[in-house]
Amino acid sequence: MPANQQQYVTAPDWAKRLGVSLPHVLALINRGSVRALNVALDPAGRPRWRIPLTEVEKFELSRLASLPIKPQRRHKRPVLTGVTEYF
Repeated sequence: MPANQQQYVTAPDWAKRLGVSLPHVLALINRGSVRALNVALDPAGRPRWRIPLTEVEKFELSRLASLPIKPQRRHKRPVLTGVTEYF
């Protein structure tokens, strides 16, 4: 395959791959979370989305689970002797 030719996946195929519904994938496209091409002959008709594999990989990498950041422990203020605190 030539280097300048991209591979694409359809919205239903990607929904199966993710294990989600087709409307969920279409919502990701409409929201702009994933860039896709509408290859329908009539732009005013039913859209036929093709998603580049580079976009699929970028989206999946952005959604990988990572370890939560452990909050830093707060240090207690030292107790001052001989000082009366009013507040």
